[in-house]
Amino acid sequence: KLDMKGCELVEKKHLLAVEQKLKLAEEEIQMYKRRVEELQQEMQETEDVFRYRELAFFLTR
Repeated sequence: KLDMKGCELVEKKHLLAVEQKLKLAEEEIQMYKRRVEELQQEMQETEDVFRYRELAFFLTR
C-alpha cells in the first residue's frame, strides 16, 4: 500500500506525462495548421495562374 508521499509522487509523474503528451499534441496541431495555410496559399497561386492563362487565351483569340 502506498503512503501519502508515494501517492503524490505517482500523481506528479502522471501529471508530467499528461502535460508532455499535451505539449506534443499542441505542437502537432500547430504543424498541421501551418501545413493547411501552405496548401491554401498554393491553391490560391494555382487558381491565379489558371485565371491569368484563361484570360490570356481569350484575349488572344
